[in-house]
Amino acid sequence: MSDDDFVFSINEVRLPYTNGDELIIKQHFGCHLVLRPSGLHSIFFHTAHYLADAFVIYNALYRIFDFITNDTHPSLDSLDWGQEWRNLPVGPVTATGGPRDGWEAGVEALHTAARQAMEHQQHSKGLIPQRDQALVRRAPARLHRILDAKTFKEILDALALTDFTVTQLFEAAQMLTVLRAHHSEPLRDDKANVMLDFTVIAYQRFLVPPHDARSHHVSFLCAFPMVVYASDVPWEASPKAQLLAVMTKIREQYSIRLSNKHLPHIGYDQYFQDNPNALAINNFKRVEDSLPLNWPIGAQNPMVQISDMRIGGRLIDFYRPMTHIWTLRSELHIHLQFSDVYDKSYMEEFLDSMTAIALWIIDRDA
Repeated sequence: MSDDDFVFSINEVRLPYTNGDELIIKQHFGCHLVLRPSGLHSIFFHTAHYLADAFVIYNALYRIFDFITNDTHPSLDSLDWGQEWRNLPVGPVTATGGPRDGWEAGVEALHTAARQAMEHQQHSKGLIPQRDQALVRRAPARLHRILDAKTFKEILDALALTDFTVTQLFEAAQMLTVLRAHHSEPLRDDKANVMLDFTVIAYQRFLVPPHDARSHHVSFLCAFPMVVYASDVPWEASPKAQLLAVMTKIREQYSIRLSNKHLPHIGYDQYFQDNPNALAINNFKRVEDSLPLNWPIGAQNPMVQISDMRIGGRLIDFYRPMTHIWTLRSELHIHLQFSDVYDKSYMEEFLDSMTAIALWIIDRDA
């Protein structure tokens, strides 16, 4: 069974694990090992998103690979069973140092920014599904693209000259893809926009000791809406200038969020709504920064080497496409997951257009 096939099958399993209608065990996560004669094996971490996000799973996999390759850990028999509750993680307010001075005004400023972003969501432009309902629930389709190390380095070099991030680049590319698809419409209208109403911001930078360690196995995300209006795009300018203009609007909104020390305290889905026109894209960043690829760490002849990574989400009535990007071994992975309310060919065109627009950043002549 391939990794993709296994991810598909796991996606259809609802947690906690059951045997028909009978509850096997109150187990809300599982770790699955697929062994192959070739020696190229796979580990799959399966849990609910409300318990873990990408960076939490990095921490969990870090500890798993450490246990696999390091025999100095204490025996399980030495653990104080029955005291597990003492190790439950604290909430985001405590983990980030508690309420800060000026909490009321600071949080209200974040709420105001979110309300402003959502002000004209009824005028949002988005992808156009080919069906009103999914033909097969629980079985999302996936598309995966990889930009080679040379191309990705050219992107990073270009971004270094502009002070933009990879996340902002691909968010802008998604937005421009949609705006250009609707360009025959009167997009100069002041209210026409594209929205990322599920922009995820990880708040590791706000964690305080001892909660900033790898033992903090709990989701630490907040979500915010971002919006770019069609009138923000200089349509008469070069493609690269259009891309940079959209990235500038996105960066301005990130600055408002990230400069606010109360960001972790605003809640996870305060402003998330079922907006069928909104997009969503998450960046898992450089895998090696969170999860070393050779184990034991620093070994001359590693026992385990990580060569690839795949992800999957269990989508039921969540029809919006979800894009994830990450870097592994200097290559950029672009992963698009979607319900079958969309035809695969339509989504391939969307992904290819988004990738092509992102590459405008390396146009030296623009």
